[in-house]
Amino acid sequence: MPTVSAPYEAMFIVPSSIEEERINAILDRAQKVVSDAGGTVVEAKIWDKRRLAYEIGNSREGYYLYVSFNSAPDVPVELNRVLGLTEEVVRARIFRQDEDAPPIPSPRQEAPPVTETAVEPEPTPEPEPQPEAEAEAAPEKTEE
Repeated sequence: MPTVSAPYEAMFIVPSSIEEERINAILDRAQKVVSDAGGTVVEAKIWDKRRLAYEIGNSREGYYLYVSFNSAPDVPVELNRVLGLTEEVVRARIFRQDEDAPPIPSPRQEAPPVTETAVEPEPTPEPEPQPEAEAEAAPEKTEE
């Protein structure tokens, strides 16, 4: 019976105090777990260092690591186990991708260049006439 492959995304956080070599080793280990189990890694990258919403394991900042892969349903279970046993990983989540969902954008992508266009200033509206005084509005009676 052929194995059904599904797309998955793994996101995990390591403290910012970890050396870059160790971060790369953790990312390589995650890719190796997927590959050894028969999955294919689509994308793997270190996003960037960010402030965490709350303190996790005495860390207020951490590096976000991202792995997108296609595999059988048992591979995410094994990857989650390996990441949970990795001492430096303070948080790990693995999600099955929805095929209809748009891809996750990379953090802090540069915005496309803005083309300058001449903008004409809005014309100032003419002031509304002030209501005339009541005395001027009513004609005066003259005695004849």
